[in-house]
Amino acid sequence: MEGNPRDPYVENHEIILSIKAEKCLALTVDKKGNFYFMDQDFISYKASRNDNNRQLQIISDFTMNEI
Repeated sequence: MEGNPRDPYVENHEIILSIKAEKCLALTVDKKGNFYFMDQDFISYKASRNDNNRQLQIISDFTMNEI
């Protein structure tokens, strides 16, 4: 979720990406603005922002064996 720092209420935050996972083991952003998430099955997802809005789109997913 993405929130406005001036509006701390969760109900006013906007969902920018939804991943169905029990746990998020890792989350990071690189210098190019790509987001990386790792779920409980050690599957990593690379996401980037859409040009038209602030939503994230999953570009690729890969496992630890593929890395």
